[in-house]
Amino acid sequence: MNINSYSLSDEYNLKRQQIEQLCNEADYHNNLAKACSENYIEFKNAAEIYNNLAKTYEDTYLLLKNNI
Repeated sequence: MNINSYSLSDEYNLKRQQIEQLCNEADYHNNLAKACSENYIEFKNAAEIYNNLAKTYEDTYLLLKNNI
């Protein structure tokens, strides 16, 4: 680009493109963070279910053991 032909319009367009790119990157990272958060909640819930199931099995084992 010839420095003499550089105009405020060119500068505006460049800044607009930079801002648009930053907004797109921010959206990408926000979506990634949201997905990670949702996965964390799903894994946490699954872990809770398995912990409860293990406790149930343990309680059942102890009941059977004591009744035999």
